[in-house]
Amino acid sequence: MNQASTQDARLEPIVEAISRWRDDPSHEEVYLDECETLLGEISAEEPERLIPVGVAAAESVERFPEVAVDITLKLCSSPIEGARGLGCVMVARIGRFNPRTWVSLIKQLAEDESSGVRDLAAGIFDHGATLEGWVAFHREFVFESLAPWVSDSSYRVRRLTTRALPEFAAQSSENAKLVFDLLSPLFEDPAEFVRRNFASLLREVGRRQPESVFQFLESKAEQKSANAAELIPVVMEASFASKHAERKAALLKRIAS
Repeated sequence: MNQASTQDARLEPIVEAISRWRDDPSHEEVYLDECETLLGEISAEEPERLIPVGVAAAESVERFPEVAVDITLKLCSSPIEGARGLGCVMVARIGRFNPRTWVSLIKQLAEDESSGVRDLAAGIFDHGATLEGWVAFHREFVFESLAPWVSDSSYRVRRLTTRALPEFAAQSSENAKLVFDLLSPLFEDPAEFVRRNFASLLREVGRRQPESVFQFLESKAEQKSANAAELIPVVMEASFASKHAERKAALLKRIAS
């Protein structure tokens, strides 16, 4: 069965159950229970399994908008972690047709008890190799939606923004600048968890856009950022920085002086 079968044939019954749910929504409790049973042993921290199945499931229902929305909402509110993770993948696909209606749900998922669900929720915005997120279709809307979350009172919501656009940022120096400008306040975030996730993003993007990362960190060092001495060495531990030894050394010397 298209993407699901090529990745994990054991999960084909999930797509089949959702297809039956689509055709017989009056018995949604039966199909939801079936999906939850099938997903009960799958962790949301297994995106390599959930993403192809979620995409296949979304493809099977997306031409039936009302039913598609109901199925996705039910999965996202399930007590089963794997079901919520699958729901996140379906939001990425189904939500592109009317993204505004899903933003509040994504914010709720940013607070999920499961780190895997939180990461899949962040992935709704990105445009990666295995999942086409919203930024490929609604770039301005994505940035407008994420902007207030950068200063949200919840550290988990703020953290989501650091994981929302890594692939998009790595695609070009222009994209990297857009993302770094958006997230720049998080360099001074009161939560170490958020700052460290931002540093992880910089390390990840640096593999493909090292110049953009160096420019960003050099600007922070020049501004005497309060957290420059903490975060710049963390980013400079990444392998991409070692390929630019002189620049790395100069940057570390600047924050040490």
